Amino acid sequence: MSDVSSEPCLLDTLRIQYVADLSPPAIRGRIVAIEQMILCLGELVAFWINYGFNFLETKDWWRIPLAIQIVPAMIPGIGCWFWVPPSPRWLASQDRHECAREVLIRLHGSEAVELEMQKIMNSIEFEHTVSEATWGAMFTMPVLRVTLLGMTVQIFQQITGTNSILYYTPSLFERGGIKDPRTANLATGGVGVVLFVFSWIPIFYFDRLGRKTWLQSAPSA
Repeated sequence: MSDVSSEPCLLDTLRIQYVADLSPPAIRGRIVAIEQMILCLGELVAFWINYGFNFLETKDWWRIPLAIQIVPAMIPGIGCWFWVPPSPRWLASQDRHECAREVLIRLHGSEAVELEMQKIMNSIEFEHTVSEATWGAMFTMPVLRVTLLGMTVQIFQQITGTNSILYYTPSLFERGGIKDPRTANLATGGVGVVLFVFSWIPIFYFDRLGRKTWLQSAPSA
């Protein structure tokens, strides 16, 4: 429902890589886009819960939606222990090939498992042929170019102020002339609806148009 604990610095990094490891290559982009859509759904629910509790006749109403965050924080934590499988790529890198194959069968079915397993093994073997990775390698050519590209994309994404606008949307509406806090929260709920609706578009076109096309078109939005 909102960023909890170390989620911004840890889960934001891990979850996309994990989802990519588990997804079939043919629909990998679509699956990652669905993950983003679910994030927008969480924001939508949080905005409207906040709006609903705003009608309570108490000045401490904000404590309740703040406490509700404990529930969605616990669900993935419990699920990771009991239902979420390890990454097949990680299992293969630890020489647990049969376990990796079982996870692939469980997730993708048995038809293309051997082909996917071979791709994973080829990738791991290639990594073993190059020099051992170090932190310093990130800042030497040709890896430096990739490092700077990733850092630049993230930096400019934050500079746009998207997260700041979402965090302070009710206050921005109030400063913009909406004096009633409930109306400001209602307008914030509308922002959540727009985010959720438009998050569906990449699901259908992510793999068709390619990653670079979306990266190039995103700044115009």
